[in-house]
Amino acid sequence: MKTSTAKRGTKAKTRDSRSAKHGAKRAANPRPLDRELVLSTALAVVRDEGFDKLTMRRLAGELGVTPMAIYNYFGNQDILNQAMVDAIVGDVLDEVSRQTGSWRKRIQHMLETSLKHCREYPGMSQLFWSGGNDPWYRGKAEETMSNSLRLADLMFACLEEGGFSKKQAVYVSRTLVLLTLSAGERGNSGFEPDRFSDEEQRELATEAPHFTRHYNQYQALSDESIIRAGIGLVLDGAISAYRSDD
Repeated sequence: MKTSTAKRGTKAKTRDSRSAKHGAKRAANPRPLDRELVLSTALAVVRDEGFDKLTMRRLAGELGVTPMAIYNYFGNQDILNQAMVDAIVGDVLDEVSRQTGSWRKRIQHMLETSLKHCREYPGMSQLFWSGGNDPWYRGKAEETMSNSLRLADLMFACLEEGGFSKKQAVYVSRTLVLLTLSAGERGNSGFEPDRFSDEEQRELATEAPHFTRHYNQYQALSDESIIRAGIGLVLDGAISAYRSDD
């Protein structure tokens, strides 16, 4: 009986310490818990530390509540992920909806803005194509997908204006989005191309002469210039290929 009483006492102390911890957090953040606070806090964790660091337990700790309190607003992390992606896409829409000019210029701005926001929230771009928020995968319009659908609609409006058929527009849009999201993940990975000294370049010239001739230009290009050129190449190639089929 003494052992059982001791265990109960230890558990009670643990609960008390957790409550005190949560209380301290809530005191530092007196705003009442609601859906928007949970969502904005989750986005802040991703922005500062990356998507892989976000868990419901970690989010609860940031808010100073128990994990169960989070589930009152988001039934599981997949639903939270969808809401985060849609909030990010909403920020993209705020910027691109005011863009004017040719259909190509509007698509270019749409994708470059999307890339900027992908890099602001490391790891989030993977969710666009994991089935969690992509309207192509889900096949239905849910409330948390409204911004994603609106952005997709804007892109297809531009491609229709450019004269692409429905099938062509799907191929072009998917290629452009994959290019953009891949660039977003690359930028967040910390990847940098190898840098070789003059002596190393001379040695490389024997093993990889073609690469060595292009090395300086390769180093000089920024990711932004590459993605901008890549978008242009995809659109030029699509126009050339599909117009020749007409």
